[in-house]
This record gives sequence, structure tokens and C-alpha cells, in this order.
Amino acid sequence: MGSNVSQITTGARYSWQHWYVHLNMGGYTAAYGFENNFFIGADAGYRIALHRRWHVRTEFGYRHLMPDSSDDPTVLLDHHFSLSLRLLLEVSLNEHIALFLGTGIDRLYTGYSLGSPHHNRGLVSWGVSLL
Repeated sequence: MGSNVSQITTGARYSWQHWYVHLNMGGYTAAYGFENNFFIGADAGYRIALHRRWHVRTEFGYRHLMPDSSDDPTVLLDHHFSLSLRLLLEVSLNEHIALFLGTGIDRLYTGYSLGSPHHNRGLVSWGVSLL
């Protein structure tokens, strides 16, 4: 998986009926005074069938972000987090592989509380799922 805010993401998904949970890790793009970050995260979602091969997925995601170290005093090195909402269109190529593309919003918090300053940015996601 990739997006405009993460260089690469990998993980595992567990599905039950139409619900799923996706545990993941990867790299988060530098932004708003933070260096590139390694993250671990989780998404919870619901998969809606449109047709035999086509689905819409809705997701809520959480990422715990851990910045790279830096000698630059202007770079923020505190652990922080982000929350995201996504809407994805998925097409099954066969019973084991699907491609997806979608959009959403990502809210990056500069501290570790919901009261911390935050930045919203649009999100575009794409990738391959193993079903």
C-alpha cells in the first residue's frame, strides 16, 4: 500500500463477514516540522459489495508515529499520532488478490493528545490486498 502521506505500508488484514481490521507499519512522509517517521498502526473498516468483483471500503485509521533522529534543532522529534478516514474502491482480480484506490483525510497531531495542535491534509491511497 502507498499514499501521498506514506512512502510504503505493509500489514496483515483479518476479515469477518463485511468487517475487517488491518494492522500495519511503514514510513510516513516528512511534514509540518517532523522528519520522516516510522509508524505502526491499525485500521478498522467495513466492506460493501457493489458487484461480484467490485467493493467499496470505508476505514478509520490510527498511526503511532516515531520520527527519525536529527541534529537539526528545528526538527520535532516527539512521538505523535495521526487519525484518518478513507473511502476506497476495490476490484478483485481473483479470489486472492484485489487492487484498491481511494481518497480521504488525514489529521496529523503534533503531540500525543486530541487537544494537541493538528494539521489536516487530503489523502490518496492505492495498493494491493491479498484476500
